[in-house]
Amino acid sequence: MKKNRLTLIVITIISFIFFFSIGFDISPYLRGPAPYPPDWRWPYQFTNTISKLWFPALTIVGLLFFFFYIEKLDEREINKKQWVILAAAIFLHFLFQFSILFFSRAGIGVLLQRIIQPDMNGYFTAALSIKNIPQFLSTYNESVLSFPMHATGHPPGSILFFWLVNQLSAVLTPLQSFISSIRFSHQDVQLIWNALSLNQKFGAFVSTSLIPLFSSLSLLLVFVLGKELYSVRAAIRSVFLFMTIPAIVLFVPLSDVFFPLFFLLSFWVFLKGLRDKKLLLIFLSGILFFLGLFFSMSLLPLLLLFAYFIFLYSYKKKLNMQKLLSFGFAYVLGLVILPFLLFVLFQFNSLAVAKTLMSGLPKGRQYHVWILYNLYDFFVYTGIPLFLLYVKMILSKVKDHLFIAFTIMLLLLNFSGAVRGEVGRIWIPFMPVLVLFIAHFLTDRLKFSKNYFAYILFLQAVQIVIMQEFWVPLW
Repeated sequence: MKKNRLTLIVITIISFIFFFSIGFDISPYLRGPAPYPPDWRWPYQFTNTISKLWFPALTIVGLLFFFFYIEKLDEREINKKQWVILAAAIFLHFLFQFSILFFSRAGIGVLLQRIIQPDMNGYFTAALSIKNIPQFLSTYNESVLSFPMHATGHPPGSILFFWLVNQLSAVLTPLQSFISSIRFSHQDVQLIWNALSLNQKFGAFVSTSLIPLFSSLSLLLVFVLGKELYSVRAAIRSVFLFMTIPAIVLFVPLSDVFFPLFFLLSFWVFLKGLRDKKLLLIFLSGILFFLGLFFSMSLLPLLLLFAYFIFLYSYKKKLNMQKLLSFGFAYVLGLVILPFLLFVLFQFNSLAVAKTLMSGLPKGRQYHVWILYNLYDFFVYTGIPLFLLYVKMILSKVKDHLFIAFTIMLLLLNFSGAVRGEVGRIWIPFMPVLVLFIAHFLTDRLKFSKNYFAYILFLQAVQIVIMQEFWVPLW
């Protein structure tokens, strides 16, 4: 208990030093090595929105009260009520995301602007140019680097997501009069809005809620994975930690916030396939993982986790080489079947697109500078308390397999120099992994009490509020 108290004291001191440092902007190097271009530095802009603090404060209090309620339940009761609990958690997380947007300098109204304005998002704008899917996919490799903003650095998944929402909105226009009455204070944004058809306007409006909802659905998979890997208590606590990850809240409504869904679902199916020795599930896991890659190449390093767990399982079960190869073959087959079909049906060359996307990464960023700043940026947007707990795990020489696989993956990716900058957003799919093994570490090894764990959640939430007030993750 004394060691846990000391851990909390250290986390509190370092966290508040960081909070005050970013609030007073004591050094621009806290936000990045140099401005863009060619480097990257998060903008600092203080606009006093303290009068709107009541909404996030209420949601944080609600989140903590809900956590204390769950902590009173035993594991049997949690299992019995798990779907009600998870539904409430999804609602709370959804509400928390909107409360932080309400608190922001731009307010909730900026959501729609962030969807439709090309230099804020890009995916929605690129979707407007699609005439038909076969032509879009067959010419994607030649067109992708000409797309606006974030669309220029990603595979077509997010663009097709907005296209699909717009198509469905063509038959779902019950709010026609309301949609037509929306007005923007900025004339340039109003001109973009006026140029959209009714179903495109409705699609943009629906997306403002659909994206944070999809990001909140990751809570379901965080829970089932936590149960699969650790314990019911660690699983439910990992849900609450995920709710307080800064990047997941601050980057709404970019589709990056729901990319973890693909990895979490794929990894859960994969682990069930290993446990039940079902090659079909491992095959399905590969398919699901490629769906994630179809949205973002940032998931690619997570393949190391799959490889690690295949070898770990084979070692524990003393499987022969033939069985090991059958697992690997099933997964690889699932991984390549969709890109093969895309190439045959639409002449969409996944490898060529990946090469083009890599060629479009920012140039001129120094390798040795970003070796430091990538890790810094990633852990800042994961949360300083979680970062410090991760460091404690390293110092404690923890032999948790997910922790080991994650650390190997993170270091290999970082020192490869493949990505330099903005990893607080780009590496969002890695963050649930961190949450899972830290929740287990706090719950099953350090035996953190409910009060201590709630305090970690509180610090994480405070960091989100402070970053929203002083930094500009999204204009």
